[in-house]
Amino acid sequence: MKRYKFLMIAAFWCVSETMNGQSIPVNNAEDTIICAERIYVATDRGAYLAGETMWLSLYCVDANDGGTLSATSEVAYLEFYNASDLVLTAKTWLSKGRGAGSIELPTALPTGNYILKAYTKHMYNELVPVIFEKTIPVYNALTNDRVEDNVAVSHLQDDSFTTGFRLHELSMGYSDSIVGFAFNEGGVRVNAGQNFSFLLENKTLDNITTNVSVFRKDSVSVFGANNIVNTLGKLDVGAGFRWHYLPDLEGEVISGRVVCDSPLDINGAVMSFSVVGEPSLVFMTLLDRTGGFEVYTPPFFGNRKVVVEFPYLNDVTGLDILLDDSYIKEAPTYFPKLLLNESIASSLLERSIEMQIAHRCGLDTIYQYVIPYKDPLLKSNPVVYKLDDYVRFPAMQEVIVEFIPELRYRKREGKTYLQVRLTNEFRALSFADQGTLVLLDGVPVFDHSKILEVDPLKIESISIYTDEYSIGHLKFTGVVIFNTYNGNHPGISGEKNTFIKDFDGMLYPSFMSVKMKDYPENLPDLRSLLYWNPMCNIDGKSSREIVFKTSSKKGEFIILVEGISANGNPFFDYAEITVL
Repeated sequence: MKRYKFLMIAAFWCVSETMNGQSIPVNNAEDTIICAERIYVATDRGAYLAGETMWLSLYCVDANDGGTLSATSEVAYLEFYNASDLVLTAKTWLSKGRGAGSIELPTALPTGNYILKAYTKHMYNELVPVIFEKTIPVYNALTNDRVEDNVAVSHLQDDSFTTGFRLHELSMGYSDSIVGFAFNEGGVRVNAGQNFSFLLENKTLDNITTNVSVFRKDSVSVFGANNIVNTLGKLDVGAGFRWHYLPDLEGEVISGRVVCDSPLDINGAVMSFSVVGEPSLVFMTLLDRTGGFEVYTPPFFGNRKVVVEFPYLNDVTGLDILLDDSYIKEAPTYFPKLLLNESIASSLLERSIEMQIAHRCGLDTIYQYVIPYKDPLLKSNPVVYKLDDYVRFPAMQEVIVEFIPELRYRKREGKTYLQVRLTNEFRALSFADQGTLVLLDGVPVFDHSKILEVDPLKIESISIYTDEYSIGHLKFTGVVIFNTYNGNHPGISGEKNTFIKDFDGMLYPSFMSVKMKDYPENLPDLRSLLYWNPMCNIDGKSSREIVFKTSSKKGEFIILVEGISANGNPFFDYAEITVL
């Protein structure tokens, strides 16, 4: 797969030199080997209230390889629309074709039908992009706001009108030969407030990956024909490609442009791009003749601050940076109307109370987040000094001189340099000359004298790496990381050639599994969603135990399973349990 990604990069750069803003077709021989990605997004249920959490599980497959999971793109982009506007965007990390995350829907969303779009940048390189869209009803039980011209009122009394799960029940069993449910002696009946478990069995020889959801059957939840089988079961191969976008092969490709009063002065200039609080997320690149740049980043998560600095452009005036929008933002052309019926009123009331209690009591603490850690830069073990373990000095230079023998300060031609002590294979000691990378809370400090001005009482630790590192076009001998208690990189934001920007990283991969010991005893348990696992992997001819705690809500609950096998066969099945 690494060889395949290399060929993808080579193919893009072979044509990019002649693009000049125009799309260049790839020849037919190459078309047959280029990945044609298709996405499916599973959600924990089919409809939501404004203020609830929408849980996501993503599948990215290759239509040119029998629908097997794709390892090409590592970023999927999500756009959530109503008929009036784009209401939110998000990104998810894809690892070998699988991704996960959660989005808290704003409480101000008006009632209406929304469409969730999902895509990779590489999908838009196809002549006819096949973009995933899913209609999701959203109800606002706190206000009467509705999406304009998107909501109609029905006076039908037929219960199947609003109970979408029952409406499509006969067409939902797609996996008799792939997965099965095995219940214990108690069967499918369990008391409220008790642990419940069952086995999810993989009946095939192939490994499978699934998402599992357990939720209350009510008149709001809607499940129809837009499931994983109907979406990924019959895939059309790619119809040809034109290179419009760089594929996100190892993480997001962040691009933009730098403007100034004298553009000729910035051609080939060094630009530093770093993520605050992440010492390994430091990147160096060169500006092209138009001031454009591209930064190839590994995945990083959450809403972050990024710092862009131009260490050698102190004399350039009017300097500013414009980051390109990460999202393509093509709105859907059709929104079906949401039909309201009074039969859903009781379900809306119950879920509204549940949502408000969750917000008031901070029940997001029961969610579990999986933060993948990939260190693309710092791989060796550092020498770490926890400053609270030593006598505190009022000046940073004293701290370094008194008890950190691996570092020293030197002046050369009027400039101050921090140097790292190196040890060669003969154990001979020497100090690096001028090429030490200094980071303050993950932000490069190119003028080392600035570190001397930092209050050492704000520094929690100093970590020293003694290897040689190459970052983009620059090489460094040794890395020194100063971490503060607050992580706010004091003294950096005032530089005229330094820019701090807000940037949306990936959604944290997350799941929700509550057992008896997890839920706070002093709070009412009104959960209608009992369990959500976006990535449940089961080996061939094996099973996986699913355990969760039922809430105080009684009635019918649905166990919903969607997934795909290693050879590209999607499946979809469900079972029902009764909480007494």
